[in-house]
Amino acid sequence: MNISKNKTGIFIIASYFVVNGSYVSYQLVNAWFQGKPIEYDFIYILIPLIFLVSGIGLFLTKGWGRNLALLSSFCYGFIGLVKILQYFLLQREIADLVKGSTDIILAACILIYLLKKSVKEFFPESPVSSTCIGLAIVLYGSIQHSDNAIINYFWRIMFIIGLAIMFKAGNRLRESMGSITSE
Repeated sequence: MNISKNKTGIFIIASYFVVNGSYVSYQLVNAWFQGKPIEYDFIYILIPLIFLVSGIGLFLTKGWGRNLALLSSFCYGFIGLVKILQYFLLQREIADLVKGSTDIILAACILIYLLKKSVKEFFPESPVSSTCIGLAIVLYGSIQHSDNAIINYFWRIMFIIGLAIMFKAGNRLRESMGSITSE
């Protein structure tokens, strides 16, 4: 395993998360101080904070940082997919298509890198944070609704993915608790 190569990739991704999260958080706080209405839902406002925290977790090489980075990248890619669907189904502007495509490509690159075995081994396992992330995905997938049936279908898929993550993390947590009690 090439640790130096992994550190460079993690540093680049962590820097991206911290800069992106800081910038969007700054924009939201600035709009709030100026009294401008924020037109997005709570989850959209929460994503920059998740980006910021996951970037810090990646810098510290914590398992929860990697898990949050995976979650935020997945959500970022999913939001990109929704933008593309809105462009094609609701005849929105071309900017939605471009932004959605860019979001998906960037999220896919980050997900592929963070899911590589050599990178995964660089971080300690964190089944508790995986369980919390699975729960967040379940809740997000269950509360989102759209006027379009296809987009609602994707929200239900997100709900199922969250359940699968929770189930897998619960099994890993039980296994780690079993190995502690057997020693």
